[in-house]
Amino acid sequence: MRCTRDNRSYLECKHIRFAGKPLGRPSKSTPENKDEIKRLKAQRRQEYRERIPIEGKFALNF
Repeated sequence: MRCTRDNRSYLECKHIRFAGKPLGRPSKSTPENKDEIKRLKAQRRQEYRERIPIEGKFALNF
């Protein structure tokens, strides 16, 4: 699925959490939010790794 605004709003409407990068500029890293940025980046990376086998199954069916 592409990360368009329409697709993001569709997922939000269906209460499905989107596991991609947020829109807009990345937030500036400061000492106060450094740990939060690192946590969010690790969470996105982990969710991406979980999606790889699932998307591979879809590719095999076509």
